[in-house]
Parts: sequence; structure tokens; C-alpha cells
Amino acid sequence: MKLPLPVSCNGAGAKSAELVLISAVADAYHAQLLAQEQLLLAQQTLADWEHSLLLARQLRAAEQSSGLDVAQAEGQVASAEADLQARLRVLALSNNALQLLIGKHYLKVYQNIQC
Repeated sequence: MKLPLPVSCNGAGAKSAELVLISAVADAYHAQLLAQEQLLLAQQTLADWEHSLLLARQLRAAEQSSGLDVAQAEGQVASAEADLQARLRVLALSNNALQLLIGKHYLKVYQNIQC
């Protein structure tokens, strides 16, 4: 026994479903690109703060700054590390969303696209 489909598979219903899927894939793809760029920025920010911490420690060792400067730099590094972890989670979620929509790993799809 055939069950009726919830969406009409002819004409306007099929076209509408196709457009919704295309839109969802495009949104997921853009979310993934944004997550990748934000991850790169978070990595660069962490590297910058780690360098600042190194400089603050060197200045403290040379008695050119206070322990407060080192503590502030350590706090900035910890904050940047937390942000990096958050960006990694967002990227993983966006990768999973895209994979669910296209039905296979997105890198395999990219490799098959010829421009």
C-alpha cells in the first residue's frame, strides 16, 4: 500500500521543495565559510596574544613592567583560547549541517566541481 506523500511531487510543489533545499544548502555553505574565516581570525588573535604575553613576561623579568601587565596578558590569552574552542565548535556544526543537507561529505562534493 502506497502512503500519500506530504508534498505534491509534481509541478509547483516539487519546484518549491527544490528551491527550499537549494536555499538551505546555500545558507549552510555560507555559514561554513563564515565559520572558517572566524576560526582563522581566532587563531591569529590567539597567536598575537601569546606573543604579547611573551613580551609582557620579558618586560617583567627585566623589571620594566608590573605583574599586572602579565596577568592581563594571561587573561587575554585565556579568553582567546576559549574563543578559538568556540569557533571550532561552530565550524564543526556548520560542517555537519552542510553534510546533512547534501547527503555526503562536503569535501567530496567540492572535489567533483569543475569550473
